[in-house]
Amino acid sequence: MSPTDSVPSPAAPSHDAPGPLVVSLLARTVEQFHQALELGAAGDADIVEFRLDHVARGFLDGSVTQEALAGLIAAAGRPTIVAIHGQEGFGTFRGSVTQRCRVLAAAAKAGASYLDIDASFMAAANLDSVPTRRILSTHQDVDAMDAGALDEIAAELDALVRPGSNDLVKIIPQAERAEDVLVLLDWLSGRPPGSTIAFASGQPGSFSRLAATAFGSALVYAAPSAFEEPDPGKPLLSSAAPGQLRVPHVRAAWGGAGHVPTRDTRLAAVCGRPIGHSASPVTHAAAFRTLGLDALFLPLAPTSFEAVARVVRDDPRWIGLSVTAPFKIDALGLANGEDGGGACGAAAAIGAANTLCFAGEADASGSLRRRFEAANTDAPAVGLAIAAGLGREEFKGLTAVVIGAGGAARAATYALIDRGACVVVAARRPSEAQSIADKTRCPESQGLTAVDLESDEYTALRPDIIVHTTPLGTDNIGEPKVPDEHLRPGVLVLDAVYRPRETALLRRTAAAGGIPVSGERWFLLQAWLQHVALFGDLYAEVDSAAAESAMGEALQLWLSGQTSSHSA
Repeated sequence: MSPTDSVPSPAAPSHDAPGPLVVSLLARTVEQFHQALELGAAGDADIVEFRLDHVARGFLDGSVTQEALAGLIAAAGRPTIVAIHGQEGFGTFRGSVTQRCRVLAAAAKAGASYLDIDASFMAAANLDSVPTRRILSTHQDVDAMDAGALDEIAAELDALVRPGSNDLVKIIPQAERAEDVLVLLDWLSGRPPGSTIAFASGQPGSFSRLAATAFGSALVYAAPSAFEEPDPGKPLLSSAAPGQLRVPHVRAAWGGAGHVPTRDTRLAAVCGRPIGHSASPVTHAAAFRTLGLDALFLPLAPTSFEAVARVVRDDPRWIGLSVTAPFKIDALGLANGEDGGGACGAAAAIGAANTLCFAGEADASGSLRRRFEAANTDAPAVGLAIAAGLGREEFKGLTAVVIGAGGAARAATYALIDRGACVVVAARRPSEAQSIADKTRCPESQGLTAVDLESDEYTALRPDIIVHTTPLGTDNIGEPKVPDEHLRPGVLVLDAVYRPRETALLRRTAAAGGIPVSGERWFLLQAWLQHVALFGDLYAEVDSAAAESAMGEALQLWLSGQTSSHSA
């Protein structure tokens, strides 16, 4: 008796229309799979994919039985996919096609809901008699990401779908640019509903794992939820594929349990380079959920910001873009260009925008003609955060020091001057500090000077307000140069760093009797102002207090790592 015949087939799982979120688990042994499940690796995923790249060898040599496979599938407690990938699918199995299909057939008898089979093996697979639903996959490269090339691949897969079987086709090309991923998603939107799984592998395509269902993908794959390893030196699970996001992050970015983006979902994105660990998708999703808007906020790292902005502007589902380094000047340029509708006063004065809205409607012919309009919400957020801390709206008669010479420093400088403060920009490169002083255009800018951060002139200052805008202090690495003499009772210190929430600089401020203001407050204020700029017109009513509270809670979960985007 062969291993595949050793036990009777269980009844088919009674899972109707499971949700689309698949957690992909890759372990070396059946026991490790069980341990990972018990420790919560599957999280609240709808489907568990067991990658048997390693375990398949045990089944073939008799050390893993069909009973063991059946027990593992039952332990998932939800529909399952069984896959065995070699190099073609970023896997480690090195056996023959016949051996691979022997294990897949055994998994079907053990109760698997789906079998994932590489289409190139189908001629030799001999699995047509197995009634289990199939996922016919391909990971082949697409040399030129265009609809024609994707149609050719899909046609080959469609030809393998058994009539009436509800088999799925799965196309996962490697992507080098976010621009190519947008082509893939646009192509996916034209496929028959429920027929196709498609997204891009690799880090540039990571955002497609959040976006795939919004363009019609039947399933999307995620990395396991974080859990405490019994032996950190010997992790239970290996990375199943490059670019995967963790299950809790996908759920949070989708808007929480029970919500799945569809082809009716409105879209926006935060654009930067790098962008992979941005908190914006989960914080904006919290506002969507609270205010009842079906929308999705994606993280994009385009090679060409202008190319991506023009592509998404011409799609009516897209609302606009949040913009971070290094694209803030590019965003302002689009707003001031031929297709632009201008920029707000702060963006124009600072010379950079962090928000790009698409304004306009379809013309008489039905063509969508929308303009780029730019805003900068960083600057007003700084002003609001400091005003709340000081308990006063105007800063006339106060001296402020802005530490740094980047975009955040420019926004802070504008905000302080706009409210009447006398501002000193301090940086390690005096020329860069002077550049901010020279380029920040504001009616009150006569009270703006620059100093060397290493100079005695800087140390001798006695500021009433300090705004730190460099990355120093992030994850407790480094600390900005702020002399003890600057930290006096009543001085307000706003630290742009929000990871950790309480930095060393803020602790020093509190100990000196000053007023510490976390970068978290700055982040949330600018995010909410940006949310209103992008989505305000779509809401019938806006409960700003509830939305801001939800965004704050979402940020805390992200900062704690519970909804981190870090892949396994």
